[in-house]
Amino acid sequence: MLQDGPRGLEHRSQPVAEDIDDPGTYGIDWEVADDPTLMNHLLVENPQDWEERNPFAPGLDTLSHVPCDAPNCPLTPEQVRDLDVQLGAIVDVRSRSMHVRRLVWQAAMGICSELYV
Repeated sequence: MLQDGPRGLEHRSQPVAEDIDDPGTYGIDWEVADDPTLMNHLLVENPQDWEERNPFAPGLDTLSHVPCDAPNCPLTPEQVRDLDVQLGAIVDVRSRSMHVRRLVWQAAMGICSELYV
């Protein structure tokens, strides 16, 4: 079912001719965007042009605080150091390859499983 007519891509062999007097007049006016007074006026007078929940809204003075608790690691600091040494001997833990990263996790799981058997 079509709603509001058919849509699609149009092929244009030549770009539409436009007379552009000053390309600098297009785009973002950074001086206005950096002026809190002008931006506040813009947002107050034109609320329909701005969504309240827009994550890209300008003028955020503070960032959200998200407290994160440290994970509960079942290994002691000494066991973590031993794990790092053993992993370094088995696989290249500095590799950025996702295949090698997977091998690191598999090897770590095997080593940790041996600790608790």
